[in-house]
Amino acid sequence: MTLATLRDQRALIHENMAWRRHYLQSMRAAQTRVERDAIVSKIDHLAPGLRALYLKQRLAKLKLRLG
Repeated sequence: MTLATLRDQRALIHENMAWRRHYLQSMRAAQTRVERDAIVSKIDHLAPGLRALYLKQRLAKLKLRLG
């Protein structure tokens, strides 16, 4: 193998890693959107009184976890 061949392979591998990183980030973002939309859909289907109660309980749990 010549030095030029190794340089060409290194450039190709680097490009593939950049593409893979971009692909993983975009797929992670898409999955997050899908999960968020599913949660919002479940909340939207609750009765108004239950929705308010659920959101208050969720806020209290998040404050405990973050606080």
